[in-house]
Amino acid sequence: ADRDVFRRLWSIATTGAGRRREVALSSAAAVLRDNAFPALETAARLPEAPLRAAAAESLAYLTFPKAAPLRAKLASDPDPLVRGAVLAGLRTAEAVAQNRALAQAALNDADAGVRAAAVEALARWGDASLIPVLADTLAKAAPMREPDVSIAVIGAAEKLRAEAGAQELVETAYRNPNPVVARL
Repeated sequence: ADRDVFRRLWSIATTGAGRRREVALSSAAAVLRDNAFPALETAARLPEAPLRAAAAESLAYLTFPKAAPLRAKLASDPDPLVRGAVLAGLRTAEAVAQNRALAQAALNDADAGVRAAAVEALARWGDASLIPVLADTLAKAAPMREPDVSIAVIGAAEKLRAEAGAQELVETAYRNPNPVVARL
């Protein structure tokens, strides 16, 4: 019975459609780890951004050496949904440390949501050396009206609150002109 369930899961992950395929792809990666790479690689080439995003986030289940080349490719995907999913897939401090250059490069992304996802990923690493990086990211986002980066920096500073400069970072973030930020 388990074998039949697995066959069905693999079938949906490799040939299914829509949200069912996204969930099956993630589930297959969680179970198979590095052995799911062919399915993730195939999904990464599909025209549907949500499937590429599911593949990007599911790379979290693979070892760093196996996932790195595909993660780097998806980090430059034209769709911000996919680029953000790459960062969401960096779920642990270790994963962020191994992909710090990728996460820091995303701080300069054209999309505010991707920049915010990069801040959130780097915050999972929890290193005090991030305070100046976050301050620089916040300064670059200041002329923009989107609240994404400011909100992410506030969250990151909260995780780093014992570090020098974290409180100043929060106070600077609250100066964002967007009312959403001011009401946090």
